[in-house]
Amino acid sequence: LRDLKSAAKSKREQVEVERLEKELSALSGLSPRDDLLYIRKEIGYERYLEEFAKKKNRDFTEWWDILEEITEMAANYKDRASFFRFVTEFNRRALERRREEREEGIRFMTYHSAKGLEFDEVFLPDCVEGVIPDGRAKKEEELEEERRSFYVAFTRARLGIHIYVTKERYSKKVHPSRFIGELLDGS
Repeated sequence: LRDLKSAAKSKREQVEVERLEKELSALSGLSPRDDLLYIRKEIGYERYLEEFAKKKNRDFTEWWDILEEITEMAANYKDRASFFRFVTEFNRRALERRREEREEGIRFMTYHSAKGLEFDEVFLPDCVEGVIPDGRAKKEEELEEERRSFYVAFTRARLGIHIYVTKERYSKKVHPSRFIGELLDGS
């Protein structure tokens, strides 16, 4: 934290480092369950997740249920080290199960839900403007998020990727996604 303090140059950075120091101080001595409750409620992680879910048109209640479950699991641990060991082992086993469950067949999913997964072949239908990027994405940061999601889809393929572009969508003329051009141009 000392290095972080000395690296903070602007007033805003200094205020953020002070806030971080205050939050870390508040967490010291709490149980793992109370740590999670503090992070969720006081620091605002729940609020952040809810806003993020709205932005991504996702169901926040599913994420909230997961937070509740993790918080309740944390109640079984007296110190952070044992809780972190549990979480690490839990994640390792979950990843192992995912690999074991890999089955043959076709899986339909969004770019976002494909994160962390790999497939021999990836098929990307409707790679046209208005779909990717989403026609509602107007701000630069929204377009950047769409661009990142599109590129993530490419990293899911082990052997091949298939991009599909139509000339019409709902009887209206459409154009290939600008992201395809960027890929071909290497930009």
